Amino acid sequence: MINTGLSIVDFLDVKFDLANGTFMPYRKPNDLPVYIHNHSNHPPAIKKQLPLMISKRVSELSSNEQVFNEARPIYEKALKDSGFNESLTYTGPRVERNNQQRDASNSRKRKIIWYNPPFSKNVKTNIGQKFLGLVDKHFPRGSKLHKKFNRNTIKISYSSMRNVASIISSHNKKILSPNTPSRTCNCPRGNRDNCPLDNRCLTENIVYKARISNNADEDIKSYVGMTEPIFKKRFYNHTRDANNVGYRNTTELSKYIWSLKDGSKIPNVTYEVLHQVHGKPSIHFCRLCTTEKLVIIENLNDNTFLNKRSEFISKCRHINKFLIDPPKDKNG
Repeated sequence: MINTGLSIVDFLDVKFDLANGTFMPYRKPNDLPVYIHNHSNHPPAIKKQLPLMISKRVSELSSNEQVFNEARPIYEKALKDSGFNESLTYTGPRVERNNQQRDASNSRKRKIIWYNPPFSKNVKTNIGQKFLGLVDKHFPRGSKLHKKFNRNTIKISYSSMRNVASIISSHNKKILSPNTPSRTCNCPRGNRDNCPLDNRCLTENIVYKARISNNADEDIKSYVGMTEPIFKKRFYNHTRDANNVGYRNTTELSKYIWSLKDGSKIPNVTYEVLHQVHGKPSIHFCRLCTTEKLVIIENLNDNTFLNKRSEFISKCRHINKFLIDPPKDKNG
């Protein structure tokens, strides 16, 4: 909102007086600030820093201490209504660092692993202290991994839990919304008994297990795999690998199936779902790949598993489609 006659410009939460060259905090009429209560179920560090953060913000929006003092009462009243007794103090205008200072302070970028447990006052155990104690215990000085895992590279920051109103609203929405289950199988109606995954062939983001037997002996092997699209697409790929000799070395499963065929044995493969994973992969973490690798690691000592040790150090193949491709040169 601009009033050129008075040379006053209102922009978001700051008002500029162009005639006097000053600026001050701005709020819409009847818009009163509201803060979390001092007795709310939030981490103590957040409640302790709240008055300081408000003082800093109001100071940054004030061109001088006189303007700050004029704007202070409404914020102090909101704090008092929320159970805080602290008074706001003027911290001075915002100081911008020059490029040289910024480059010097950001010259070293440390990779930080954050642990964010939910906070609740009903939990008496000091979760943060226990967690950092485990870091000190299992990665002490002199350990090969101490450089990667220590109190400088692993930090803890509590996350706030949802309030009761949000929990009730979410529960009611789940109960009252129409329950329309999605289709899980598209096999022909007369052939549903032969579905490769027990009428769940359209399931996405799963870690599955293949059980391979044969007609000549009781030797049974197992193979763990994953698929982000529907399982039936992955099943068609396994079928192609088992029937086309040109794809015999595609996976450990196809290698074993062709070794049975080379010995004049007829393989029989059945599938089952081990885990279904929710959430898209990110740059640093993929739940689907991590779950598959966890299952492989748990069964490394099982001689009936076909998966190799090298599979749990492979790179995630799902994140590439979420990355932005660099622009291509029109001439090349």
